[in-house]
Amino acid sequence: MKTKLMPPGALLLGLLFVLSSCEHLFDKAFNKEPQYTYIVENNTATTVELVTEINRNSVAIVIGDGKSYYTLAPDGSAEVWVSSGNDDEHVWDIEKNNQELQAFKVTAKSNGRPAIYNLSSASRWKYERLGNYKAKYTLTLTDAYF
Repeated sequence: MKTKLMPPGALLLGLLFVLSSCEHLFDKAFNKEPQYTYIVENNTATTVELVTEINRNSVAIVIGDGKSYYTLAPDGSAEVWVSSGNDDEHVWDIEKNNQELQAFKVTAKSNGRPAIYNLSSASRWKYERLGNYKAKYTLTLTDAYF
């Protein structure tokens, strides 16, 4: 008994159709990376010198000293960190149950005076959900911080 085989071109075309359908499914499943933006605003009357330092126990890869330096003019702001995760648990941010930020720490000075509060305390950062898998944390510095 002789069986009919599918022509190679038709098989290839069918395989491409199946794979293109899977790509759409995989795209939805694997590209749901949450994006968290951390912004520091200077609501003081003077310029603020800000330093962020990556925590050595975080998942971030550190090259060099892991510090970033910012000079914020009055009413200025800077995006100091962008974080991403890869599952639904991270939607409300990785710090949701922690007392301090886990990825980095923040220090600041105004007129040479260091901040009197722990700026890495998660309670100092205002959380704003921007949508599914997107959120923003904002630290607003005021004269009372120095």
